This record gives sequence, structure tokens and C-alpha cells, in this order.
Amino acid sequence: MTSAIKSVAFGVAITLGLAAAGGVTAKPAPKPAPRSAAHNWGNTIAYLPSGAFVRGNPAAKVKLVEYISYTCPHCADFNAEAAPTMSATYIATGKVQVEVRPFFRNMFDVTASLLAHCGPADRFRGNHDALLAEQKQWLAGAANPSDDQIKRWSDPDFAKRMQAVATDLGLNRIMLARGYSAEQLGTCLADKALAQKLADLTQQGVTIHKVEGTPSFLINNVLQSGVFTWPGLHAKIDQAVR
Repeated sequence: MTSAIKSVAFGVAITLGLAAAGGVTAKPAPKPAPRSAAHNWGNTIAYLPSGAFVRGNPAAKVKLVEYISYTCPHCADFNAEAAPTMSATYIATGKVQVEVRPFFRNMFDVTASLLAHCGPADRFRGNHDALLAEQKQWLAGAANPSDDQIKRWSDPDFAKRMQAVATDLGLNRIMLARGYSAEQLGTCLADKALAQKLADLTQQGVTIHKVEGTPSFLINNVLQSGVFTWPGLHAKIDQAVR
């Protein structure tokens, strides 16, 4: 499990200059029409008004929320281990609906989250997986920044700041390889309103659900204390779906 929220290097706070705001509560999803047993609920995806990504049966017995930081090594390990079973066994079958809430620990999380959300909802999962799969490589570039990088990463212009981080760490490279254009990435990285929504989700996680680090999980709106790995979460999900 990673450490709790903290300010990042050179005095950049978690919200990166964004105004503080309360948590965002999504509108309840409508009850779906009956589907055949062969229906794949993994194709039922959306962005919620809060900015979170949701996948699966809206009427699932188990609603799982994942608080994920893109700079958290344990989150990358969790995603690699959990994704195949979670998708095939629980989401596709309609047993579990999963909501992914990015959790901001530093400004690099903000940049990566904006890129993960770039484009329509059906692009999110691939973006999310790619950023976490290559985390070790791109995050290494943040370890010992030069004075010039620190200056550019502290630019008062939000879009320039995000673009500098994405370029310097190679995040743009990952997204270009996924078929995005430089113009599309620039637009996504300039989305300060979305960054604020996701910052609000982080604040809600801390103040309402008492999330102290990542990865953290809610099952049917209850924080799973002491559960930070796929084996631990797997057992909890199995209990909940019975």
C-alpha cells in the first residue's frame, strides 16, 4: 500500500492550484432491461458525471470502487494481476460492476489521469492498462528532474505544465503509440475542469471513505480495510457475490 496523500516536490499541492471543492455524487444508473445469460456486461461502459469510469452491469449485486494512483507501483502490480480474472469472471458475467476513481498523490497522477481519460469511454481501459504497464519506465524520469524540468513542471499555465510533464516523462509517447494525435493529447492535457473533478473524487475518498493510500477498494460503498492486493480483494468479492 502506498503512503497517504502528500504534497509533491517543489511545493506543488495535490490539487495543483485547482480550487478546493466538495465530493461529486453520481446520479443513480437506471435499472437495465433483462439480458440473456450470454450477454457480455464488460461492454457496458461509461464516464460518470464525477469523471470516474464505470464498467459492468448497473444492477450487479456487487459494486466495486477502485481508488488507483498511476504513480503507485502496487497499483500497477494489482492491475496486471487482477484485470484478466476481474474482466472475465466478474464483470462480463454481470456479477460485479467496477468503478475506477483516479487518486491524486502528486502532479504526475494528474497528468496520467488526464491522458487515461482522453477520448470516449471505450478508450479508457486500454489507456489505463498501457499507462500502468509502462509505469516503471515513465516514472523513472520523475526521480531526478533537472532545474529546467522543475521550472517547466511549475509553469503557472495548467496546460503548459501538464504538457511538459507528459513530454518529459514519455507519457505522450505511450499515447501516440495508441493512435492519438499530438493535437488530441494537447486538448486532453488542457482539461482543467476534468482535473478538478478528479481532484474532488480524491478529496471525497479521503474525507468520506477514509482512504489513506492506494490501491484502496470499496465494496458496496464500504472501505475494505487492510485489503491492498488482488488475492485479498478476490476473497472479499467471492464472499460478496454469494
